[in-house]
Amino acid sequence: MKTGEEAVVRLAGPLRANNADALTASLCAGLGIAEQPEFIHWRDIAEGRLEVILPDWSLPEINLHLVAPGGGPRPARVAALMDHLAAVFTAPLWPGDAVGRRAPLAPASRLA
Repeated sequence: MKTGEEAVVRLAGPLRANNADALTASLCAGLGIAEQPEFIHWRDIAEGRLEVILPDWSLPEINLHLVAPGGGPRPARVAALMDHLAAVFTAPLWPGDAVGRRAPLAPASRLA
């Protein structure tokens, strides 16, 4: 498939779950394939229990927005939480995490 091309795949089978933890044992036992976030199974991949079978394919990226009211001073605890979340989500989340994340424009403490 070309970059940006979409495909619809209809799934069938006896095992379905909407929780990655519930699928882990089945995946490690070789009972199927699944599209899962890398942060859930990075250790299983690194230790050889799971393997990536479509390395050039991925779901569309999503954005995460932190929204807060403007127009006045922000309580220090809210600014601290905003700064903490920005630091956590712009840093690698697991060993080998190479997902490009954009840094926040400015710390929340300077946006008040």
